[in-house]
Amino acid sequence: MAYSAPVNEQSVPSHTPYNAPLLKTSASHIVTPRSALFIDSILNEQDDNTEDHSRAVGDLGYRVGVEMTTNPQRYDVPFAIAAKINPVELEVGGLLHDTGKIYGHIKEKIMNPEPLGKDDLKIVQAHTHLGFKVLKNYVGSEIALVGSDHHENYDGSGYPNGKKGDEIPLYARIIKIIDSYHAMTSDRPYHNSITHEEALYELQQGRDTLYDPQITDIVLQILDDIHQEQQSSIIRFPTILKPTGS
Repeated sequence: MAYSAPVNEQSVPSHTPYNAPLLKTSASHIVTPRSALFIDSILNEQDDNTEDHSRAVGDLGYRVGVEMTTNPQRYDVPFAIAAKINPVELEVGGLLHDTGKIYGHIKEKIMNPEPLGKDDLKIVQAHTHLGFKVLKNYVGSEIALVGSDHHENYDGSGYPNGKKGDEIPLYARIIKIIDSYHAMTSDRPYHNSITHEEALYELQQGRDTLYDPQITDIVLQILDDIHQEQQSSIIRFPTILKPTGS
C-alpha cells in the first residue's frame, strides 16, 4: 500500500537545520558527543509531552535491548534476534522515533485536546514520512526506519506503507511496543493514562495484528520486570509518631 504524504514536498528541507555531523550509528555503534548534540537538538524542538515521551521510550528501549542481549535465555530470545540488537541503537531509535513531530503544523495538531478529524489525522501521520527524511542523512538506516515504520502494524494495516510481518524492521517492531506502552501509561491531552497491568493486557490483545507476537512476548516480560523493579525500589518512609508525654 503506497503512501503519499499530505504535505507539500517543498516544505520538507533537503537537509536538517541542525549543525551536526553525519552519524552512522549502525556502523560505529558509538554515539559521540557531537551526535548527542544532534539528538538533543531534535528533542528540544519537540513540545514538552513529546520530548518527555521520546526520552522515556529511549530509556526503555535501551533497557529492553540490554535484557534481550544479556539475558536471552530468561526471556526466550532466539540467538538470531539477540545477535541483531545493539542497546544503544535501540535507545537512539526510541529517542528519535517521533522526529517528524518537530514540524510546526504537526506539533499544533498533536497539542490539540480535541479528537482529530480525517484531514488532521493525515497531517499527524505524516510525521513518519518527514521524520525519515530528516534521519536518513544522520543515522544508520535501521534507526532511520524506526522513524518511518513505528506505526506499521504486523498484519499490514498500519502506515505509512502498509508493511507487514518481517517487512517491518526489527528495531521498529520493538520500539512500536515500547512506544504504545508508554503512551498508554501516560496522560495525554486526548486521553488519560491506564495502569501498567491494563497496558500489558491491551498489548497482548494486539498480538498478531498490531504487534509481532514473538517480540511482544519478550518485550512485555521485560517491561513487567522493569515495572516490578521500580515498584520494589520505592522508598517507604515509616510513620513518624508523636512522642507520648512522660
